[in-house]
Amino acid sequence: MVGCFVFALETISMLLNLLKREAQSVADIPGAFANPSPGPSVTGAMAPRLRDAVLSRDYKRRLREAAADLFNRVGRCGGKLFRNSPARVIDRWLEKAVEDAHRSGERLYYVTLGVLGMQRLWRLSGSTLPGTWAALKAWRHLAPSRSRLPITFYTLQSFLLVCLAKGYQVQGRARYLWWSVMVGSWLSFAALLRPGEVYNLRFEDVTLPVEGAEGSDSPGMVIVIRRPKTRRVYKTQFVLVKDDAMMKWMRWWRDAHHKGKRLFPWERHQWANVFKAGMEALQLDGVGFSPASMRAGGATHVFREKENLAALQYLGRWSKASTLRHYLHDAFSMYTTMHFTDRAVELQSFVVMTERVVLALRELADALEELQVESPWLWEGQASQSRPVAAPQRAQSLVTPASAGREPCGSSVQYHSDLRLYLVLANPKQPANVGLFRGQWKTLEASLEGGRLSGSSARLRRVPDEATAAECLRTALTQAASALGNEEIAQGLTAAEVLASDDGTQSAARWRSGPEGRRLTAVLARLSQGLASVFPSLGPAVERGGAPAEPLQPVHARPLRGGVDVAGAASALSPWRQRLSVLLSRLNVKTLGLLLLVMMFPRLLAFLVAMSVRIVASLLMRLSGRILKELLTQMALLAADLESQIIEWLYNAWVESQAQTTTTVALSSSPSSQPSAEPGPPQTVTVALPARPVDNLTLFLLLFQVLRSWPSGWAPGSFVPPLYLQDPFRPLCNLGDRCSDSSFQRIRDELHRAAGLCAANSELKHLFEPWAPCNGSAHDDRD
Repeated sequence: MVGCFVFALETISMLLNLLKREAQSVADIPGAFANPSPGPSVTGAMAPRLRDAVLSRDYKRRLREAAADLFNRVGRCGGKLFRNSPARVIDRWLEKAVEDAHRSGERLYYVTLGVLGMQRLWRLSGSTLPGTWAALKAWRHLAPSRSRLPITFYTLQSFLLVCLAKGYQVQGRARYLWWSVMVGSWLSFAALLRPGEVYNLRFEDVTLPVEGAEGSDSPGMVIVIRRPKTRRVYKTQFVLVKDDAMMKWMRWWRDAHHKGKRLFPWERHQWANVFKAGMEALQLDGVGFSPASMRAGGATHVFREKENLAALQYLGRWSKASTLRHYLHDAFSMYTTMHFTDRAVELQSFVVMTERVVLALRELADALEELQVESPWLWEGQASQSRPVAAPQRAQSLVTPASAGREPCGSSVQYHSDLRLYLVLANPKQPANVGLFRGQWKTLEASLEGGRLSGSSARLRRVPDEATAAECLRTALTQAASALGNEEIAQGLTAAEVLASDDGTQSAARWRSGPEGRRLTAVLARLSQGLASVFPSLGPAVERGGAPAEPLQPVHARPLRGGVDVAGAASALSPWRQRLSVLLSRLNVKTLGLLLLVMMFPRLLAFLVAMSVRIVASLLMRLSGRILKELLTQMALLAADLESQIIEWLYNAWVESQAQTTTTVALSSSPSSQPSAEPGPPQTVTVALPARPVDNLTLFLLLFQVLRSWPSGWAPGSFVPPLYLQDPFRPLCNLGDRCSDSSFQRIRDELHRAAGLCAANSELKHLFEPWAPCNGSAHDDRD
């Protein structure tokens, strides 16, 4: 038993040692560097390391993969590396791995990433690996210098047309890839963008001018580059593009994507493969063009046109002018090394000549239009009723010779300069320019979008006379009414059934609201009435009564009330079926989803509704309470302010009344130390009586306050205390024992002054008679 226990302990210790050794080394698998850093993993609320903040997720993934491949290459060379290995040992084995990668034809960039990944994972500095970096530097010098071959604008046009044609030949994802490479390559050439900058463009990085503002006064298209290569110049950079064709293509391409998404969601190798296939179609695969050739070609093209080095430097966002000059010298010098085969030159010429071929075909179409007039138009329903007639006279066009000094191209037929009738059936970009047009073709074409019929979305046809144009419009009205389908418009009738009768057409012309189908029916009805008023011979509604219908009288818009003949349709549908059809027509995906949610989670929805109502009610209560509290606070502040103003006014009035009172009292100046001195003549007191009732009120309030301050209170007949009635100065005798002579004399003088003031008032004189000043002997005795 003890032996088994000892054997188990030895086995556990051996496994721990093996795990420790495996932790120190790196396993020979691609994911060995998934988390090689020591210490606790950064999870939960812990913040990421600061040194990883500037590295993107893709770049860190490539670092790990390259480091794992380099570590495996060290193992294949016979070396073993651990985290605690000396730096010189790591440097020696990494140098051998770099030499082995050079001999095996590995890419220099990938090996450099592996060395950087090893340094980052094992916390090594570049100075600790001098041999490794010396080998990488020598490898870089031994590699042949290969500048980016600039692509010409002529070749770019050929490549763009090839991508467009290849996209038309395929469908789905392949078409999207071809056309995205076309737009991205063109944008890289026009805006001088690097492949990585085009790859990272998003929907919000492209700002286009207002639609229709393209031209010489256009503000241009602004492209914002969030992560440029040269961040030392500006962290966020922009490019201004004023190519009208480029802006139109970018508007079309941008409208097909959503906000926050990449404009070109392909990988870089896919761009390279499609670019290579396009060059092979032009037989230019051996020249050496690459996606990076677009920026070089755009720079040389702009310099050829403007020859402004400063403007080109700002457009291409080069940090130094010397770098741009070196770039241009290399680019122009490489034009001499480009050798195109005869077949490649022929293909490029054929592709670029496509636009000229389109113009020639357009002139040919004008010539063929002359022959089209020889056979009259046959509309549906007229072939069986037609009778043999003489051939109408052909409408001749004015054919003028070519102008002097210019060769006729393709056809000598010029634009029709005679007056003709054209019926514009559809014009989405210019809805106002729809209807019958009488005039020259060049005038009509100039009024279309872009001044050309090929670039606009208009649909038109030439008609021989106005009656044929009216019949075309009538047929178009019938087709439009039939296109609305079996949707119920009014009382179980479809749009075609409503417009089939005169009453239904007149009633529908008065509709101004309702669903979309109802409004479209009203538009068709008004158009039908307009045609009938201009051409009375058209339409069964006019011919049925033998005379044209009376014009509609102006009435107020109101729902249809029995104006349509619904005798057959109303009886066919019962009321409950009509209600059911109305309910079914109103159902949609959102309504069904809401009903399903209510059926599956009734308690949860009830709880959410109750909580919402409760929260809203509590918020309203709090809001109303705060509003009432604020109102009460403001009212209290207003009342306090009013009270303080009233008190201040009363106080000021009392002070003014005291200031107007003048008192002159003659006091006895005999000191207490001369009791035998005879008193002087009687004193005279002059008091200015109050002249206003407010002064009397103030004086009364003052006296009332004085009377309330007595210890025993005040009552009628007992205002003066009995002890002080006979001798009011008796308390002063006890007070004189504790005070000095000067203090006692000062108190007595103040009492005499107060008695004199009160004695001057005849109304209060009887109350203060005991305190009136007496002769000097009495004072001396009391002293």
